[in-house]
Amino acid sequence: MKKGGIYFKPHAISRFWLRRLCEVALLSCFTIILLYAWARFIPTGYQLPIGLSVSDLAAGVAGIGSLIVLILCFWLPRKHETGIGIFVYLLTVAVAVATIITSGGVVSPFLVMWIIVAIFAGFFGATIILGMMGLLVILQIIATSVQRE
Repeated sequence: MKKGGIYFKPHAISRFWLRRLCEVALLSCFTIILLYAWARFIPTGYQLPIGLSVSDLAAGVAGIGSLIVLILCFWLPRKHETGIGIFVYLLTVAVAVATIITSGGVVSPFLVMWIIVAIFAGFFGATIILGMMGLLVILQIIATSVQRE
């Protein structure tokens, strides 16, 4: 029995939900890559404005993330499912942050990517949810201070 202090033990995630997390992370990464490629490399008469707002950094992070998550979708280890779940979740957060910050911050067309992050935050407990809310507050403070200058 542990007395005193903060005791944090991440909740275990089932294989079913870990697979769904990998699929959603892969879909979000592929969407960013597809929008980036369509706006820059596919010669069509239609110009995709949302694709032009995807930066090189966001596309690179999404590319690396999609490669890692694609490997995990085909080869999902039987052990350390909670650790892998936290890693895939943080990878999804990194893709969302890179995409949102580089495409306009709080006025980004990709702000809805936080919904994907928020849906899966419940699997990892209140600490992750409070950390995500703190991150959003910090981003809002930075955005308003930049707009004043």
